Amino acid sequence: MSGATSVSKFKNQAPRVSRKVRGALGNTLVSFTNKINSRLQINIYVWHEKLVAWELSIHEFSIREKAWVSYEKQRLEVRRRGVLRIFVEGR
Repeated sequence: MSGATSVSKFKNQAPRVSRKVRGALGNTLVSFTNKINSRLQINIYVWHEKLVAWELSIHEFSIREKAWVSYEKQRLEVRRRGVLRIFVEGR
């Protein structure tokens, strides 16, 4: 019988998980609480924000590269026509 009492004693101290979803951006707060009301919050939004920033930086890099290739093609076309234009050198 003492085993049953120890199980019920720890049952109330087991972590309870609550989740709150905010907005469409995927902001999920996960709170772990116990009997003493100490709270640990993990904000998954920070991870999501870093992922989005990384994806945007890759997209920005590809746009920059496409613009540079387009600029090089224009320089070659102008040279073939023999038209003199002033181009700002550099990236």
